[in-house]
Amino acid sequence: LRFSDDRIWLDGVSMPETTQEISVQKPVGVEHVDRKTTVNFADTTKGSNSKVQTFTIKNRGKAALTDIRVSLTGSHKKDFLVSAPAVKNLAPGRSTTFKVMFAPTGAGVRKAGIRIRSNDVDEGNFAIGLKGNGMGIPEIAVSQPTGNKLSDNGVVRNFGITQVGSIGASKTFKILNSGDAVLKNLSVSKVGKGKLDFNVSPLEVTSLAPGETTTFKVTFKPSEKNERQAVLSILSNDKKTGAFDIKISGTGAPKIKATAASVAAASPAAGGIVEAVLGNQTVAGTSTAVEVIGGRKYLSLTVAKAAGMYPGTVEVSSNLLDWYSGDQHTTVLVDDATTLKVRDNTPVTPDAKRHIRLK
Repeated sequence: LRFSDDRIWLDGVSMPETTQEISVQKPVGVEHVDRKTTVNFADTTKGSNSKVQTFTIKNRGKAALTDIRVSLTGSHKKDFLVSAPAVKNLAPGRSTTFKVMFAPTGAGVRKAGIRIRSNDVDEGNFAIGLKGNGMGIPEIAVSQPTGNKLSDNGVVRNFGITQVGSIGASKTFKILNSGDAVLKNLSVSKVGKGKLDFNVSPLEVTSLAPGETTTFKVTFKPSEKNERQAVLSILSNDKKTGAFDIKISGTGAPKIKATAASVAAASPAAGGIVEAVLGNQTVAGTSTAVEVIGGRKYLSLTVAKAAGMYPGTVEVSSNLLDWYSGDQHTTVLVDDATTLKVRDNTPVTPDAKRHIRLK
């Protein structure tokens, strides 16, 4: 070791006193080699952050290390977060720090790099590799019908109107794992005042790999009249969503207590989509028919009048709850001494039943 003018000689290598020298360390005292070091991060779930790793930049030279800047490079640079150095200029012997976190946006191995720029003559573009493994997460998605994606606790799925005690509409719900980890521990339960009015079939499977689906069916069978409401709650290991809730409802129509003279259903020509019912009067010679007018089908009721008795009022309904009569809703076709024949003014459609009764 010898001194000469402004130069220091050490083992045959000279370092001018006007030279800066960057040193990157993690932990403190352990130096990294430019372009040869890779720092590994612990496995981290997609959408979360790893523990912070702190890097130290030290100026080991004899001149100021200036304009220090840290940036990320590489195809997965968006999967890492880096802070700016506490200071941008370092006097000889001084140090500063910056922090790096792994924040994977996807599953699998993620690679990037740190680029540390400064006025260091030979290492002014210091590079360190970064590597981490992103762990996937399960994500539940539910649709009904297929292709119609539902929102958690969103729009009510309505099962229509069904007579109390009868089996009504059924709807099939599909569960999809749209995530990139196994969706497991699946279960479907019912809550709410009307939960007993809806029957839920067992799930086909309770574990789904990414992209796989399963289904379950819900059938409405009201035990009471008027609106029945409940909530389907789908549980799984999707921690972000938690319980996926689906509101369901349906309307129970009251049972009709008809006598032996009552007509239980329309003629086969009605295609099973209309129904005629009578009240509590004992009326002989009563019949229903479906009349086609202008290509549309209308339900009619014919009653043979008993001597000395007015047969009553003919009413029509679409839901067995709300009944209507009068010229706006019905048309009297025959009303003489022996026969009353009344036709419903609303045509029958494949989507809705029509009901007619004598009150």
